[in-house]
Amino acid sequence: SLPDSLRNMIGHNRKITSAVCCHLGCRRSNNEDNYYLDGMWKPREYQDQNREESGVSHPPELFAICDGMGGAQQGEVASRLAVSWLHQCRADFLECDRPDRQGIHALLRLNRKLVRTCREQGVQMGSTVAALAVCRDTVYAFGLGDSRVYLLDSDGLSQLTQDHTLAAEAERLGLTGGKPLPAGSPLSHQLTQYLGMDALDFDPSPCCCDLPLQPGQRFLLCSDGLSGYLDSGQMARLLGMGHPFESAHALVAAALEQGAADNITALVLKIQ
Repeated sequence: SLPDSLRNMIGHNRKITSAVCCHLGCRRSNNEDNYYLDGMWKPREYQDQNREESGVSHPPELFAICDGMGGAQQGEVASRLAVSWLHQCRADFLECDRPDRQGIHALLRLNRKLVRTCREQGVQMGSTVAALAVCRDTVYAFGLGDSRVYLLDSDGLSQLTQDHTLAAEAERLGLTGGKPLPAGSPLSHQLTQYLGMDALDFDPSPCCCDLPLQPGQRFLLCSDGLSGYLDSGQMARLLGMGHPFESAHALVAAALEQGAADNITALVLKIQ
């Protein structure tokens, strides 16, 4: 294996071009999505406005999408707390020997923190999280809920995170005969795990995977307001086009053309 000094050199020589587009969608008057990009997230005063950000950075770097749960109280508060707390614990994802293990532990701590906040304030709050940590020569993808991380490379488009929904659980258990449930199935929107899940002594189980960092890779972090309205072919084509800012805009515009009823967030990364 490579010595740490060389691994660090390889990672720091990479450039990450990033952009995010966060939109209300076609039918919502409030926006419960938030994002974490190069230390930035959507502040309270801009919560319900459409937002765009972009940046250029080098590893190590952390990116995330958080989608507040519309069926619970104060979903927009939950997603904003989640991204701000991710900022506070970014070292757990980026500055340790085991980002996979430490990142999962950090998400579990965030869950307990949100549960305590809910109990103290007497409210229900919940949020999904999809995060990508670019560390040295390795990329780590984390997920909890139904926000997703995708990779586009020479092999095509692949989903790096698992959905934590009743529909996805039924498919994994073989209860659907090997076929995905229809996109409109109510089971596809019922989360089984999320940040803020209060189940006594039961902690959620965030998914995590890792892969080598390579030039030419593109990543998409998105809320279900995007993934629920575009198929994999559309996503691959739009994710692969031009600058990440163009890709993010095109992805959101395509979801809006499909009449996306939910909030839409697309965060696109290009590795160079």
